[in-house]
Amino acid sequence: MTEADLPDIATLELGGSRGPTGWIEWNRSNYADHGFGLWIIETHSGEFVGDCGLTMQEVEGEWLVEAGWHVRSSLRRQGYAAEAAAAVVEAARGAGIDHLIAIIRPDNVASQGVAAKIGLALEREVHKNGGPALVFGADLTLNQTSALEREPLVVGAGSHDQYAVREATEADADQMAVVEALARQILVQEGVDLNALTAPQGFQEATSWTLALALIHR
Repeated sequence: MTEADLPDIATLELGGSRGPTGWIEWNRSNYADHGFGLWIIETHSGEFVGDCGLTMQEVEGEWLVEAGWHVRSSLRRQGYAAEAAAAVVEAARGAGIDHLIAIIRPDNVASQGVAAKIGLALEREVHKNGGPALVFGADLTLNQTSALEREPLVVGAGSHDQYAVREATEADADQMAVVEALARQILVQEGVDLNALTAPQGFQEATSWTLALALIHR
């Protein structure tokens, strides 16, 4: 990421107070100070998608390595974020990073779903940069295999609509627990009385269950 990327970076919803120019400067300082930072994401045809990578973040007095990703609003919900985030996890594992986090705002349900898909679990809620934030995280070990690494038997069709069948593992149970918690959060935010639902019919009749399914299958 260089000054030449400024027009593209300016199209992202970055938040914070750095602005596009400050974002590039901060990223370059990350590389200078820590040896890693953010990458530019492009399609095979060269279209700008967003950025992703590793940065250092202070959380309650502790400096931790964060996986971050941003996708242009016009290209969201096409699987780019999950694919980029998975690549970031592998880069972190290859760099020997022991623990990886993602800091996500409570209302950013889509990014929470991406975090769960790449194996990060909700660890705590903190106050950061003027508001509440959720800290997702995972220990990265040499024998740990992410959900996106396992070879599935694909039984569906379509580039972003495939379902996989394989033997369930303990890691799957952990990730499904996270997804279930996110799904319940969505339902509560939609005003659904969880006690009044009966599975599976109750969930199928709840409009907001569609949003929960989107977290699982995107």
